[in-house]
Amino acid sequence: MKRALALILSLGLPSIAIAATPATPERLRGVIESVTPGSITLQTKDGTTQTLELSATTRYTIVSKASLSDILPESYIGTAAKGSGANMIALEVVIFPPVMRGAGEGHYPWDPLPDVVGAPASAPSSMTNGSVSSIMPTPAKIGSSMTNGSVQTVSALPGAKQISVVYKGGKQIILVLPSTPVVALAPATHTVLMQGAQAFAVVVDEGGKFSAKYIAVGAKGVTPPM
Repeated sequence: MKRALALILSLGLPSIAIAATPATPERLRGVIESVTPGSITLQTKDGTTQTLELSATTRYTIVSKASLSDILPESYIGTAAKGSGANMIALEVVIFPPVMRGAGEGHYPWDPLPDVVGAPASAPSSMTNGSVSSIMPTPAKIGSSMTNGSVQTVSALPGAKQISVVYKGGKQIILVLPSTPVVALAPATHTVLMQGAQAFAVVVDEGGKFSAKYIAVGAKGVTPPM
């Protein structure tokens, strides 16, 4: 080994540091079955049971029911939406507290979520996190390439709003329907972890164990829609 190192140095070749590839975060959704001081057991929506390890760095939020009227100009939100371009319809909207402004900012792929407009039961989605720059009444008509039913019927729903969400490097215009779940987040501690509560968790597989990096828990029977 010493001879090999000496040869590398004599040839002037750079040494190579091998770094471990960071694990890809996974998103889990389900019901908390049990809670211990260092872990929770989650019954996921796909029917599996997962133990999530907690640590001093695990972050928590409480998820409360909100409404479309709570989305205001300059609100910092996250919204998963189906469609693209001018044909985006929100599948859910999360309103962040001021202390969480900037969390997850940008526009990127997300998981399939329950559809708010007819079949299929779930729809592919993208996530947009950013600041609301404007809120407008629904237009008389939106792009004709939208799937799942009549565009005019969708766009004419009373109470629907078209919001512009801006973030570093871009902007998305998204239609929020009266049927779109809207919730508000608030910072919390591990005390929100309760048996029977609905939860959303971001976890990392660390040596065969799921380490929870973030857990959002629904308050008063609310299911985190993200």
